[in-house]
Amino acid sequence: MALTTESKRGSNCSGTDGTANRVLTLTNTMTTLTGGFSVYVNGLQIVPTTEYTVSHLSASSTVTFLNLVYDADYIVVIYLQTGGVPIAGNYCTYTDVYTRTGLSTTEVSTAIVDELIIDAEAELEMLCGRVFTTANAFTEYLSTKDKDLIGNYSTTFRVTHWPIQSVTACAILDDTGTATETFDTISAAEILAGTYESADYWLETMNDPIVNALKPNGKFTLKTVTIPQGTNNVKVAYTYGYATVPRVITDCTASMAGIRAWAYFTGGQYSSVSDYSLGDFHASKGDIYQRGKQNMETLKLRIDALLERIGRKPRTLFFASGGAR
Repeated sequence: MALTTESKRGSNCSGTDGTANRVLTLTNTMTTLTGGFSVYVNGLQIVPTTEYTVSHLSASSTVTFLNLVYDADYIVVIYLQTGGVPIAGNYCTYTDVYTRTGLSTTEVSTAIVDELIIDAEAELEMLCGRVFTTANAFTEYLSTKDKDLIGNYSTTFRVTHWPIQSVTACAILDDTGTATETFDTISAAEILAGTYESADYWLETMNDPIVNALKPNGKFTLKTVTIPQGTNNVKVAYTYGYATVPRVITDCTASMAGIRAWAYFTGGQYSSVSDYSLGDFHASKGDIYQRGKQNMETLKLRIDALLERIGRKPRTLFFASGGAR
């Protein structure tokens, strides 16, 4: 699905200035969807069927305004189009987002929240440098250094993603890419049962704070073979991830999507009426922008606290002399 925003003026509509039933034709090239379809006139969201109707077409959908529309009016239409990869969050649902933000389908539709969840998941994976679903296949080619100061070649190497769920291939290659040593594999069932070694190597483990359980952290230690110096001379194919998405990942993703949801809502509702006066009667429902800002700040504090525990991908490149062992 694709999220599209069109900014128009009343003069883009058919009909005469200051009359009702004027029609705005959109530029969509795929069918527009009812879910997530929002229309704003001069900053105020208007009500479907009461203030406008829409014809969802495979191209050039139309919006008919039942109220008076003036040429000088500002019109914003936000909508989803079919096509592409269906929107389906891996880490949380729109219910998780509503729970953490206090928003509901009245303020932000489920279709829009689903789109925001996809954005939040992509950002989280970029920040952490890994994904948190199950059986994510990855193949790495690692380079090893020369002997250390006392003349020993390395017997260890570390892959970049973890926790390891299975090892499907492990070998030492020569400069032509041909395997000179081939090591045993470890199945997902073996690791699930607590087997963290093969006939040829051990997998180092640690307590993973995300799930508070023992997990292989990506370090391999060979039992009987050393690794000569080389470039891309160690090949490791493996799967990594979690059988079920950890709860803290759901919490962090929903909070990140929640900030986007509040930004979407306050961006479309900035001109909403917050004070009412009828004679001596006065009522105030609070400033939407300030409420949204406070909620976004609270969510950001929550995200920062969770990322400190989940772990961010290093952003600083450090060089030092000496070996890694």
